[in-house]
Amino acid sequence: MKRAGKIFHGCVGGWMLAGLLFTMVAAGVVRADSSAFTFMQDESCQTSAGVYASDGTLLRTLWSKVRYPAGKNVAVWDGLDDNGNAMPAGVYQIRLLEHNTEYVWDGAIGNTSAERSGPTVHAAYPPMRDMVITGTNAFYVTGYNEGKYDFCSFLTTDPQHVRLKWSADGQPANIYDRNCGWTATDGDQIYFACDRATDTKNLAVDDYPGFVVASRVSDNSPASFTEGVPIMNGTTSTYYPNGVSVGSQPGLSGLAVQQGGNLLAVAVAPDNRIYLLDKMSGATVTNFSVSSPGRMNFSPDSSLWVVSSNGVVCYTNLAASPALALTLTGFSNALAVAVNPADANLILVADGGGSQQVKAFDSTGTPLWTYGLAGGYQANGVAVTTNKF
Repeated sequence: MKRAGKIFHGCVGGWMLAGLLFTMVAAGVVRADSSAFTFMQDESCQTSAGVYASDGTLLRTLWSKVRYPAGKNVAVWDGLDDNGNAMPAGVYQIRLLEHNTEYVWDGAIGNTSAERSGPTVHAAYPPMRDMVITGTNAFYVTGYNEGKYDFCSFLTTDPQHVRLKWSADGQPANIYDRNCGWTATDGDQIYFACDRATDTKNLAVDDYPGFVVASRVSDNSPASFTEGVPIMNGTTSTYYPNGVSVGSQPGLSGLAVQQGGNLLAVAVAPDNRIYLLDKMSGATVTNFSVSSPGRMNFSPDSSLWVVSSNGVVCYTNLAASPALALTLTGFSNALAVAVNPADANLILVADGGGSQQVKAFDSTGTPLWTYGLAGGYQANGVAVTTNKF
């Protein structure tokens, strides 16, 4: 017997590092009938063994994942290949793989869920794309989420456990599903938006305008717009039972809902427009021009704050004739805007790019404060702190 060397498997995520030892039993002349061979173990190990031709072709798997004790061991090859054919006399090689590897799942890096697996774990393909909170109920979406549900909720009093996962069509997502990237709530209903829909005449093409669906906050059951219609969902011929399409082309880019009023705002960047819908019926009330509108938020005073191009704009008089009231500029890369639901005089802007900061303004556009080190982790090192993004 001779040692061929060691092969090491590294670790990714939470898997433990472990070694695998590959042993070759000395090759010899083997008859077509059964042949015994011996091998030595330094310690008790899990082993697998096979018979190979001189060119390295595997002819017979002798055993797999069998523990043998330390010391000299004897095994037998019956002279057959994996198909039961008798092999001619000749020179064959028996290879043995031995290990004491143990796989221990320690969870995913950066996931603070209380459990390591199961339905209460926060788990999705990409990170969260949007999240809203009403009372102690939090809701979020992650976009593409193959094999999992589109929508998730948890209690702010127990953030390490997912309370419920569901989707508008009642099924886990598949590779053809639309990707919901926006959510908003008025406390009664929770709204979800997708950037595009499937062409009903050609299911392989996603060239229909984006759409909005809704659920009830109280029990996450589907909520229907009175003027809603079924929305085709991918090539599997499934439908979201009720929703409203918005805009003239794919590219929905923002969603917001009034807390006390009746308006649901939907941005469509390629249209350069914001559409105001009745949040109960889904009917379009009006629409107005905004350059490359993105994420947005209603103020408690009913004004609408919108990320536009690389700035933030505020529109008032929405019900009668929307009018531009204020423009904020000077951002590195304005990503999102939020208004304190209890204080119209506190507006927060998430500024990405080279800034990586949250910037606060009052309703007149006067800067109040900035949170986070300029440049975030990229400029200030990887050490985790509470003042870096």
